[in-house]
Amino acid sequence: LRRTLAGVEAEATARRRELEGKVAAEQEEQRGLQDSLRELQSMHSASYREACEGPVQQISALESSISELRHGTDSELASLRLQAEKLDRRIEGLEAEAADALGRL
Repeated sequence: LRRTLAGVEAEATARRRELEGKVAAEQEEQRGLQDSLRELQSMHSASYREACEGPVQQISALESSISELRHGTDSELASLRLQAEKLDRRIEGLEAEAADALGRL
């Protein structure tokens, strides 16, 4: 009976060690899976942030460029209008001189 009991105890001890080994391996696998999940979540978060922020930054840069172009063209247009007014006055003056010269002839 003692031998049988010792054999059962040895068998139970061996089985317990086997199960403890399996539990330890499964716990290690679980830690690995958790690490992989955290890494994927981090990558997803970075990718999502980039996907959201990238177009916003591009739009902002385009809006800034458009604003600069508008300012530049507005300034250029004002300068051209001023030149046109000066040329109109010069033309009027030259036409008046021409009329006077023709009148004297």
